[in-house]
Amino acid sequence: MLMLASLDPSAAVPGDGALVAIVAIAFGSILAMVIAGKGIEAWRKVSEVRAREESRREVAAYVAEGTITPEDAERILRAGGPKSIRETIGEALERQNIRC
Repeated sequence: MLMLASLDPSAAVPGDGALVAIVAIAFGSILAMVIAGKGIEAWRKVSEVRAREESRREVAAYVAEGTITPEDAERILRAGGPKSIRETIGEALERQNIRC
């Protein structure tokens, strides 16, 4: 025999314990995603720094064996690095993108 759902409207509303469980699961899921995101971001930064340091060592080895000059090595190392705020502002002033 097939059982029909109860027509009692209070049966559709979860009790206090169920609501607390739903909120706890939602909060825990969000927290887990935030923690995983931070872990992935940290892993990316470590990989980036490791690759940069390996490149610096390779350039230093080329200088040591005399393949490139120290001046060329300095230019190579500066080419990939982030610009300082002063350099960025100075370039913008030269192009007259910023008016004083």
